[in-house]
Amino acid sequence: MRFPQFDAFLAVAEELHFGRAAVKLGIAQPQLSELIRRLEASTGLALFERRPRVRLTPAGAIFAQAVARMRAEATRGIASARAVAAGRTGLVSLGFSTASMMTTLPIRLKEFMKEHPGIDVALSEDHSGPLREGLQSGKYDLIIGREAAEDPEMASVEAIPDRFMLLLPADHPMGRLASISLSSLENEPFILFKRSAAPRYYDRIIDAMRSKGLEPQVTYEVNSWAATLALVASGMGLSLGTALSSSIAPAAILFRALEEDIGPASFWLSWRRDRLSPAAERLKSHLLASLPLKEPEALTT
Repeated sequence: MRFPQFDAFLAVAEELHFGRAAVKLGIAQPQLSELIRRLEASTGLALFERRPRVRLTPAGAIFAQAVARMRAEATRGIASARAVAAGRTGLVSLGFSTASMMTTLPIRLKEFMKEHPGIDVALSEDHSGPLREGLQSGKYDLIIGREAAEDPEMASVEAIPDRFMLLLPADHPMGRLASISLSSLENEPFILFKRSAAPRYYDRIIDAMRSKGLEPQVTYEVNSWAATLALVASGMGLSLGTALSSSIAPAAILFRALEEDIGPASFWLSWRRDRLSPAAERLKSHLLASLPLKEPEALTT
């Protein structure tokens, strides 16, 4: 980017000769003299002494330092802006649900960071409900959660296929069964996450139970998957989890298939259609090319 008056001023300041400066700039000397005159008029400063030879005035010397710094900063700023616009640098905020990290997602993120060292990826763990709210508010650029976006301003793609399973203590009488019907769980105490963590996901679970004639007795509502596992393992109740989550369950917990199909429990990659920076677009494209993210078993093969 050129700044004609500043270019002219710096050329004369370096050459201390109007003729040589004009040749350096590739312009006629009268044009150069006019640029300097306009600059002195706009700043209200005498920048050069013309007689007996060209030299900077004290004010001109200070101004030359300031202009040089400004040009260097402008050059750096333009380069940085171009890098951001091209998606080579920037900050991307990715919100994720805990279980989504029990897949190839960490590997894909590491690949992306290696391929794009100028892009910083800020990772934030949260429940699906707050993740969706954070995406709407602009807190997150991308999220991976249990709830697909329903807002027309947002887009979602299935990132991690998953299915519901029943969690039982290892000594539960029904643990000997390969699959269990929801209708056989009447009067069983249940441990579930709080509805605020993932309202749509929670409602799907409750509605599915009721559609099979089971009115769940939710004895405990917890905030974390770790608390759910601990309570089920201690015999405090049953819970609904997913096949993906079984990879971190302690031996004191059994995972059993459900006889009823209550729908998928997939994770979804979501983003706002109108709010992705070039850097976020690059991360989205990288993740989309990796879908579906694989379950832990696939990581060892």
